[in-house]
Amino acid sequence: MQEKMTFVLTSCGRTDLLDKTLESFFIHNTFKFEELFLVEDSVDENVYSHVRRNWGKKLNVICNSEKKGQIQSIVDTYKLVKTPYIFHLSLIHISEPTRPERI
Repeated sequence: MQEKMTFVLTSCGRTDLLDKTLESFFIHNTFKFEELFLVEDSVDENVYSHVRRNWGKKLNVICNSEKKGQIQSIVDTYKLVKTPYIFHLSLIHISEPTRPERI
């Protein structure tokens, strides 16, 4: 039986890294997440438009209306999570494709 888990990705304006990360993630991921969240904290409407256009159909996109920083963005997003587990990615931690697997 697969545990229920939510995907959360925090981002701040690096659409180049975001696109590469999510393209790789969706190619390699085999886990069925209950919900997928992308939190963008750049407070840049050009970035927000890019994120919504490219990823809005695959993830629940949250664009902060004011700069919150990574920690507050995480706290606010985790309040929306309904599953017992969270798979959290941050762009600063991605160096190669990732695949969630049971340990």
